[in-house]
Parts: sequence; structure tokens; C-alpha cells
Amino acid sequence: MLGGHCTRLGSSSCSWHQPRRVSRGCSSGTMTATAAPATGPDASSAASTEPASTSGEAPFQQSNVGYCKQCSDALIDFSSNGYHPLSTAGADDSDDGKPSATLISMPTSSRCQASNGYEDDVVEESALEELAAKPPSDFWRAFLALLFMFTGMTMTAVSLIFVHERVPSSPPLPDVLLTRVTHIPWALDVCEYLLIVTLAATYITAFLHRHRWVVLRRIFFMIGMLFSYRSVTIFVTALPNPSPTYYCEPKQSGSLGFEQIFARLLRLGSGGGFSINGNHVYCGDYIFSGHTAILTLGYLVIREYTSPRLTVLHWTSWIVSLTGVGFLVLSHGHYTIDIVLGYWITTRLWWMYHTAANFAGQRTHGYFRQACWWRAFLFFEADRRYSYGPLPYEFDLPWPTRIRAAAAAAHQLARCRHSAAELAVQTCHKLGLL
Repeated sequence: MLGGHCTRLGSSSCSWHQPRRVSRGCSSGTMTATAAPATGPDASSAASTEPASTSGEAPFQQSNVGYCKQCSDALIDFSSNGYHPLSTAGADDSDDGKPSATLISMPTSSRCQASNGYEDDVVEESALEELAAKPPSDFWRAFLALLFMFTGMTMTAVSLIFVHERVPSSPPLPDVLLTRVTHIPWALDVCEYLLIVTLAATYITAFLHRHRWVVLRRIFFMIGMLFSYRSVTIFVTALPNPSPTYYCEPKQSGSLGFEQIFARLLRLGSGGGFSINGNHVYCGDYIFSGHTAILTLGYLVIREYTSPRLTVLHWTSWIVSLTGVGFLVLSHGHYTIDIVLGYWITTRLWWMYHTAANFAGQRTHGYFRQACWWRAFLFFEADRRYSYGPLPYEFDLPWPTRIRAAAAAAHQLARCRHSAAELAVQTCHKLGLL
């Protein structure tokens, strides 16, 4: 090939940097690579012409590039091998307004090697297969994150079981918002229905994402951390019930035994933590609001992992989450401080985690390294150690790997052919053949 630096194929194509120049005349037999006309102090040293076959590289023959049709065929064959020339930008124009040389890059063998002679930036013929393949499966990390989430939920349930026995029977604490809002008993049911809708949209987004295991493990880890925090905050401070109509199970006379704890744990778990099914009859889990945390987390997931162009979806998710919090206030299910802390802790945890995941500097010398969850973060994000930035907005159905690879290969090959055809036309224009 004609010089240049070849970067490994990632999610789109292979680009060549600093290519040599090919002299005009597509039908003049063997094409030679010439240096670009230089200006300035180094003009005399840059005016020499060097053959294209240096460093063992074969020159372009007329059979490969002879006229416009052959240019197009060669470039299309070039793209079918997994390479994708991006552009011909950068050619200098001569004084008469016509291009004196054209930047093109084409392979003459089955592989492309960097101009510095090293083998680290090599694109093999199987690059298209690698590109079409499914991202590395990280199911086991997602499964461990799921276990961590259930552990955090269990800790919260155990804390609630014990704090229920210590909830004061005094009237609700003075709250600047609740004292000015009329209590609506059925508003908590509406809030939980909206919460279920938000959870469904969140997990649908995660399962349809091409990097579904990365998204799911992050969701599981976030929920596990939130409920771990919550298990501590609701245990250390017992507040009176803010709702005058919410039913609380009578307290146990005497100390709780293992059987009573396990029975309460099963009852809470069978209801999923919701009160609409009548299983959440234990009081005291107020600081901070789990309803607010999950509603906020659902909106953050949809906004982060879907395209910014889906403004209708983002606004709908935001309105649903905000409406759910509004009905939570109307139900007097939580104090205002519970809702504020639920929003604050969820958003800060989300932003800290994704800042550390998307920016490389935070992993080496950022203050986030002092967080209590940092070691867990490094474990769950180990497969993205050298891949920074937000996840791409790519979605697919969880088809079998063979079907997905075949479809992706066909789609990428069509894109390469289309790009190569456009490049051939531009090259022929610059060569004066059209």
C-alpha cells in the first residue's frame, strides 16, 4: 500500500493518515507515489520523487487502476476486504486551480501495516468478521451485580423489620410541604403504578441495548448501592409515620426471633417492596425515599443510553418520574427531606459512576478513587479498561450470535461498498478523468 498509518477497525472503519501522493494520469501504466509540493525552507528537500515500491510495497499497476471504472472496482474490492478509506481530503492545488496530486490509499496485500514498521496496528482480512461479531459477553459480571442488588434489598428489608419496632407513635413531624398539601390516600397507589411503568421502560431499554450486559450491571450496581445506603439511614433514625391513614402492623411484644424475622422478610420480598399488594405493612423506612430513588434512576437510564434525538421519550420519562414524585407527596408517604435526599443521592451516585467510567483521568488521579464503592467499580468496569466515553446508541434484538453476526457483516459490507464508490468518484474527479 502507499504509506500511511492504519488504525485498527473498531466500530466503523479503517482510516489512513499521512498517505503519499499519486501522480495524475490513471492510464499511464505504473503509478508512482510522489511527495507533495512543499513550500518554505524545506522546499528543496521535499521536491524529490520516490518510487511507490519502497519498503517492499508493490506499485499500482494499470490492471488495478487504469481508468475510472478500474479505480472504482479496485476501491470496491478494497472495501470488501474489510478496509474503508474515509476521504481524499488534504490534496494541494496547483497554481492553475487543478489538483496537482491526489491523496488516495489502497492496499496491495491482505494486510495493512503501520508506516513505522511495527505490527501493533494491523488490520487483518477477518476485520469484518470481528466488526460484525457480538460485543464480548459479560454476563457473569452482570449476574454478580444482580446478586449485589438483592443483597442491598435484603439489608434494607432487615433494617425495616427491626426499625418497625422502634417507630414512634407520636404525630407526624412538622413538614413545610406536607402541612400545605391535602392528603390523598390513593395517591400512593398511583405513584407505584408509575414506578412500575418506569422500571419496565428502564429494563426494556437495557435489554434492547447492544451492550446490554454493561447497562444491566450498572443498573443492578446502582440499585444495590442505593439500597445499601438506605439500609443504614433508615436504621439509625426512626421517624414517626407521616401519613395518618397508612396501616402499620402491630409491634411484636418482646424481642424478635429468627422465625419472626424470616417470616417478615418473606412477606416483604413476595410483595417486591410495594404497598399496592398489601404486603408492605411495616413502617419506618422513610430516610431516604426508595420511590424517588428508583423513579430518578429510571429517567437517568433512559436519558443516558438512548439517542439525544429521542426527545419525546426523554420528556415522557421525565414527566412520568416527576408525576410519580408528585403523587408520593400527595399521599404523605414520605417527608420532604426523604424525597430530597432520594433525588440527591441517586443523581450524585449516577454522575460520579459515569464520570469515572467515561473519563480515563478519573481512574488514575481522580478524587472518586476515595469512594467506598471504588474497588467494586474497578471490578465491574474491568472489561472497559481501555475503552472510555459513553456507550454508543446501538440497539438490537437478542438474536443468536450467528444471525446477528451475519446481519452485521452484510450491513457493514454494504456501507463499505457505498463509501468506496463515493471515494472512487471523488478520486476520478481529482485525477481529471470525469
